[in-house]
Amino acid sequence: MAAGIPVIGFIPMPDYLLVDSENRVMDKFDAKLMYTQIVSLLNAAKLVDARETTKLVAYLELCRQMGLTPQNEDEFNIKQVTDDFYGSLFSKSGFRHVQPDCMELYLPKDQEKYTVTYVDEGKNTDSLYAMEQLQRKDKYAVFLNGNHGLIQIKTALPNGEKLLVVKDSYANSLIPFLLKHFSENKCVRPSVLPRYAYNSRRD
Repeated sequence: MAAGIPVIGFIPMPDYLLVDSENRVMDKFDAKLMYTQIVSLLNAAKLVDARETTKLVAYLELCRQMGLTPQNEDEFNIKQVTDDFYGSLFSKSGFRHVQPDCMELYLPKDQEKYTVTYVDEGKNTDSLYAMEQLQRKDKYAVFLNGNHGLIQIKTALPNGEKLLVVKDSYANSLIPFLLKHFSENKCVRPSVLPRYAYNSRRD
């Protein structure tokens, strides 16, 4: 990993969820360990729970951990783009008698230009959002056009600061908040990277 590039880290993966963890064996149940890991999961849930005091809670907590000065909610135009959003758990559960959620985009009032590069696809765009995805089943793909192995986002910030985010798709809605802090952001999702990328020396 290149020196000087900060890496986002939230809550450690609970030990009992790791495939090679000895704690997956039930006869080694440890009540104290289980309590610690449940607390860890609850803390992680608080970071992404939109009902916690402000919808910016995950972003605010991340800024606190990274020593960044966060933006205020009044610096954004909040735009509801759909009131018909169902998450992936809904699709898997088979339970259909629930109300859909709404989805909002936090658009900075002080707009800046971005260059978003989907590296593996060789495509560039000037938008963080793929609005056409709102017409499809997976509306969450409006953020960064869904899942990609490597995305590079360059901003107009002159500070030269770079950020590497190793993530799953849940971070896609958080990435736009970080662009006011870094001149270059690289977002990696290992699970969808092409096999050759693991041995690549590409910058």
